[in-house]
Amino acid sequence: MLQQRSLNILELIMGNHNITMKDLEVKTLLTRRQINYDLTRINDWLIQNKFKEIKKQGKEGFLFQNDTNEVLKALFKENVKYILNEDERLMAIYLYLYVSREEISLFHFTEMLDVSRGTINDDLKKLANQLEDYSLKLSYSRLRGYHIEGEESTIKYVAMLLITKLIDDNRSHYIFHLIMEEQGLSLFNKLTSVCKTCFYKANIHFSDNDLLKVTYIATFILMRGRGIKEDLLQENNFVFEGHNEYAVAGEILDKLGLDHNEHIEFLTSLLLAFSIGDSYLNTPDYPMLKKIIEKIMLKLEVSYGIQLNSKEEVLEQVYAHFRPAYYRIIFQYPIVNPLKDKIKKQY
Repeated sequence: MLQQRSLNILELIMGNHNITMKDLEVKTLLTRRQINYDLTRINDWLIQNKFKEIKKQGKEGFLFQNDTNEVLKALFKENVKYILNEDERLMAIYLYLYVSREEISLFHFTEMLDVSRGTINDDLKKLANQLEDYSLKLSYSRLRGYHIEGEESTIKYVAMLLITKLIDDNRSHYIFHLIMEEQGLSLFNKLTSVCKTCFYKANIHFSDNDLLKVTYIATFILMRGRGIKEDLLQENNFVFEGHNEYAVAGEILDKLGLDHNEHIEFLTSLLLAFSIGDSYLNTPDYPMLKKIIEKIMLKLEVSYGIQLNSKEEVLEQVYAHFRPAYYRIIFQYPIVNPLKDKIKKQY
């Protein structure tokens, strides 16, 4: 049976295969000796459950060769509990309310999170206070149980924000699997498989974290199934059809058997907002984005009195990050900087 400390380390490695020993020391506040001890316990558990052990690769991090979903299933089967802290519980409660279509009572929360009714009551009060910042209300009625009231676009924004935060903090897998249950996991696994095939075929690339964001956000919003098309159209008059991502989104929906009319623009917006910009693809938005980046580079040179060498190379590197950031602004999707608090504290 894995202990909480070992579970935390396993979750961090499953969430980011590029994580290094130094990263683990910083995130867990443990010594290298303590982490190595836990890695031995984790590998013993993996081998006992017929998984491959985690191997250290020096500066390159760790080699994790198992299917994350299968590892999590084994943990749940053994009834191994990852104990959520208060912040994680609040996020789990919101996302559970977001996807659930049944009447939610205190019992559902105590059963899912394995804490007392008193703890859940305190969590619900704190969550209600936090939601006021977004003009949302956590309500209860006998007919509907606990539910979130407010503009659907704002409810969706907060869900996307929490999903993004959890993934960037490498805390997502266990919490999401706790919430999604069998129906959601089946959709997530199928969506992940289809997306990887279609993205490879279309030469669309994502970082590991951003690929997780696309698949988890799409899964949660499809599970909720409310007003995706109408919500997106209210926010902008963007023309989707001319983009390669539109055709890829259509192919994904075909393979999933989902309605184009309802979902294609939303899925296209996710691909635009999280995929890595590639200047060699010659997309229809490239000339416009290139002009903006060139203005940024010129202002940088003038402001700092420097001259950038290899401007084409610099432009390509900036474009890779700038294109998705541009679309996150256009679609009003949350932008999370996981290093912000660390930077503010240090500098």
